[in-house]
Amino acid sequence: FILHSVSLFALLCLVFFVSSLFIRRLTRYDLGGWSVASDVYKIRCNKGTITMNLSDLLSLSIKEGASDLHLSSGLSPILRIDGDLVRTDLPAMSSDHVDKLIYEVLNDRQIATIEEGAEVDFSFEIPHVARFRANVFNQNRGRAAAFRSISADVATLDELDLGEVFEELCLKPRGLVLITGPTGSGKSKTQAAMVDHINKNRAFHILTIEDPIE
Repeated sequence: FILHSVSLFALLCLVFFVSSLFIRRLTRYDLGGWSVASDVYKIRCNKGTITMNLSDLLSLSIKEGASDLHLSSGLSPILRIDGDLVRTDLPAMSSDHVDKLIYEVLNDRQIATIEEGAEVDFSFEIPHVARFRANVFNQNRGRAAAFRSISADVATLDELDLGEVFEELCLKPRGLVLITGPTGSGKSKTQAAMVDHINKNRAFHILTIEDPIE
């Protein structure tokens, strides 16, 4: 009986310990359509209040090595670093503030589309910072947006360690190649590397259809 009680107590302690780690690790954030787990730590910013414009925030994301910047009403700006969502220490943004940031890079037609309740996809460039692909949409607290940085340098197939199979595909006279995968898996980098390989090894005219144009 004593041995059974000790074993049961040890098991309960183990369950409690694992549960506490799991709960602490999976502190959840509602990003208006995203429901994700994030490490509980913050990117420290030099500015204690949000006086930063969109260019400042995107520059911060590049400086921190983030692939994405997420803006959502009711939350502070969030960066995606190595696949994890990381909070900045800036205060939560109001719906009006998010609108002001997003509208910096929208034209009148895109603003009208957003205010009608739809979403828009587009790309743009901030001089001396980077080029970005953006998705702006509506959620229950107001507007939200995701900005992904686009590298100006096209990696080679060798640098991506894709092997000879991809080189052979690029040299096929005809066919259809589908590149699929989740967000951040490298679809755009793979396509760019393949197009670059074709451009360097074949005397062909290359036509691309992109939406948005990257």
